[in-house]
Amino acid sequence: MITFYFNSNLPGNYTGNLYEVFDNLMLKFICLLNDKRLPINGYIATNREPSAILICRETLKSLIDNFKIAEKGEYKEYRKKLYSFFTRYPIDVDVHIEDVFTEEDLNSSIKFHGRDATDLFIAGKLKYYFMSLPLDTTLKVDSLEILVNETVLKNVNWHGLNTKNLIHRITEDEMIDDANLFILKYLFDDNECIMSDSFMDKFKLSPPDLQEFIISLFVKALQSGLLFPARGDDNIVKKCEADNVYELRNHAYGGIRIYFRCVDNKIFIGNMGTKSSYKGESQSNDITHAGELMDKLWRSIQN
Repeated sequence: MITFYFNSNLPGNYTGNLYEVFDNLMLKFICLLNDKRLPINGYIATNREPSAILICRETLKSLIDNFKIAEKGEYKEYRKKLYSFFTRYPIDVDVHIEDVFTEEDLNSSIKFHGRDATDLFIAGKLKYYFMSLPLDTTLKVDSLEILVNETVLKNVNWHGLNTKNLIHRITEDEMIDDANLFILKYLFDDNECIMSDSFMDKFKLSPPDLQEFIISLFVKALQSGLLFPARGDDNIVKKCEADNVYELRNHAYGGIRIYFRCVDNKIFIGNMGTKSSYKGESQSNDITHAGELMDKLWRSIQN
């Protein structure tokens, strides 16, 4: 299981809205926890109690107390969750210091951008992932570098804006069934991916090379600006005749077709098939069926 360590080794000042940055990161953590198949522990380790952790002249407790997203209807219970997250401290509560540090370590200079980073070093030794508020460019990185004397040590760093990289690292570090399905689900940055059971079943039964090929097609579509909103280029993406149904396509694998639609910041993936193999008399049957599956997905999130 993956444990996050809240990185309080932060700059002394922040000119933006600190509360908003904190709220957004916490909401994303809650969303990750809601995906029960991800091997993530339901707490966030810290070095001290929240009232003793200063973040740009505010305490972590103050940030939790003022979690504004909780005022929105569907998140009204989320502030309670935050209080339960930050109950794991100090960082070395469950270990003996001699099991973490060598004698050389105890006499080392451990720094992150000139600030003492002993807690980060311990967290790295415990194989925790760092969780950092993205307050400046030094924190908006996939791997945080700690300087131990003259040696640079790197550790996984999640700042909320790099969830795609986080999922890749989790699938590398943990044994996860259907890892490519997770990579696809979290491929779209801050946009939400909702997949039908029919698509997921077919995807999971597909060989790994086809799964990776489908992921690469979505990457191309995203990088080409063909998603959010969806638009056809008649190369990677085609607009189908059915209402608001698009197909991600390629001539490979029998003419692979993935049927999807984008609504605001959500992408719905309805089904998959091929140009040369479809149910019924024509490919239009597959398209219509995929549209019906996505209509059902849309209705399910409205309730």
